[in-house]
Amino acid sequence: MTMSVTRIRKNIQDLSLWAVLAQDLYTLQGQLLLAKGTVLKPYLVDKLMASGITEVYLEESREQESPAERQKSKLEGAFRVGQVIVSDVIEQVRDGRPINSDDLKEAVEILYPEVIASTNIFTQLLKLRSKDAYTAQHSIAVGAIGVKICQLMGLAEDKAKMVGMAGVMHDIGKVRLPDAVLNKPYDLNSQEWEQMKKHPQYGYEILKTMKDIAPEIQLAVLQHHERLDGSGYPLGFTAEKIHLFSRILAVSDSFDAMTTERVYHPPRSIFEASKELMAQAYRNQLDIKIVIRFVDYLLDMSPGQKVLLNTGEIAEVILPNKAEPTRPLVQVGEVFFNLEHTRDLWIDSLITS
Repeated sequence: MTMSVTRIRKNIQDLSLWAVLAQDLYTLQGQLLLAKGTVLKPYLVDKLMASGITEVYLEESREQESPAERQKSKLEGAFRVGQVIVSDVIEQVRDGRPINSDDLKEAVEILYPEVIASTNIFTQLLKLRSKDAYTAQHSIAVGAIGVKICQLMGLAEDKAKMVGMAGVMHDIGKVRLPDAVLNKPYDLNSQEWEQMKKHPQYGYEILKTMKDIAPEIQLAVLQHHERLDGSGYPLGFTAEKIHLFSRILAVSDSFDAMTTERVYHPPRSIFEASKELMAQAYRNQLDIKIVIRFVDYLLDMSPGQKVLLNTGEIAEVILPNKAEPTRPLVQVGEVFFNLEHTRDLWIDSLITS
């Protein structure tokens, strides 16, 4: 089935939290007030009410939408809302304003059930990315992937939500870094790298000023770049001092960074990222139990995935190869290729559209 969307007219006093406009709103003088697609944050709703606007149009999916399509659209909505909230929090920190932790909790409450219900979270998140909002998107993705890892590990809902909150806030300390360091499109020099390594400490300090943020969340933000062998930062902790939540975020953050396009590197496929995660686990940097659980999940989701081979041909993944993740069994037309044995062929990239 295909998704069908209709507009519904809503009284502004009956809006659900973080509703999205379905059409542009104009003042009586014909000036654009709010554009279609705007997330109606609470202060914007107050602004509309003060302007005398009593009704707005919102988008609503119709029931002929398939269950899978409905779930995807709900995850997309949760992702977009989370992005808006994280962007707002970043601006609050930059402006020196108090941070509303209730909004962050709301973001995780909205995101959590959609992540739990999602079967293939990575490909869905990948389709929602744009190059213009990396910081907010990365933060939400790390939180969402962290929640999925908690689900795979059988952790309780309260723990998964704490990991989600820590993931959403894991890079908040970067707002204290100079733009010249944060936005540098190539390798940092040694002095710049020392500045960059301070962002987990800055994030921890920021969260310490917020009410109702659990110590485990603060600790996970502080430790998300620590590594089990002591090679991480900012404190160089080894395995016995690194919290479970921090270990989960280390995997989530590393995976999302590897699979996201940045100015200084192209995105890696899930197969390349899985291989690198396993390599880091074998070097005793990442927790191997977490990595194996997550990589198994990723590869189990890969059959049916369209990929581009180095020859320019489009192939479909038929069977994953957990021993060598970058070399599954693929099919091109009517021909099958076991990339483990056909070494002159390899996967160049995923096809997501």
